[in-house]
Amino acid sequence: SELFDPRYAPEAMLPFLAEWLQVLDLQRLREDPPAFRRALARAADLAKTRGTVDGLILAVKLYLDLQVQIVESFKTRSGFILGAGVTLQGVTGPVLGVMARLS
Repeated sequence: SELFDPRYAPEAMLPFLAEWLQVLDLQRLREDPPAFRRALARAADLAKTRGTVDGLILAVKLYLDLQVQIVESFKTRSGFILGAGVTLQGVTGPVLGVMARLS
């Protein structure tokens, strides 16, 4: 039915679809129905890639409309060993590095 197809569903139906498909329902997306529809249409891809680099890239693209490149530092460094008692430059919690390229 068209009610359950994010491409054709009435705008009022989109928040219900977001909840049903377990897609993050952000106020920003509610204010941009075409972006909301794109995120809902890709719900299966978001679920399938959740927790992966590809999933993060897709989520950023759908929710923020930004192209990103993620470089996992463990893939670019050699000889890195993390074990008991070892810290990353004195940081013991999770670390997220961001590198932005403006064009």
